[in-house]
Amino acid sequence: MDQKTARYELPARAPADADPLLNFFKDHLGTPVTVSLAKVNRLDALRLQTLIVAFKQWRADQTTFSICDISKDCAANLELLGIGPEFFNMDSQT
Repeated sequence: MDQKTARYELPARAPADADPLLNFFKDHLGTPVTVSLAKVNRLDALRLQTLIVAFKQWRADQTTFSICDISKDCAANLELLGIGPEFFNMDSQT
């Protein structure tokens, strides 16, 4: 029996400039920011990288950067990626 191989053509990612999170950071560079994760159950590695770079930039500029409203699912996902809530000084939401 000849079995056909299933093929999936992975689409290219949109350019980073198309990410509204990156645009938000560009627009608010140098001002205090808060990022709500209320609607996020899972962060992909690119979004996490964006948050880490922004966090470090704001900290270097001695400007307030906070993450709030993190769900338990999102917190668990971040733990799998090696980032605990203490990294961003964030509290899990119940």
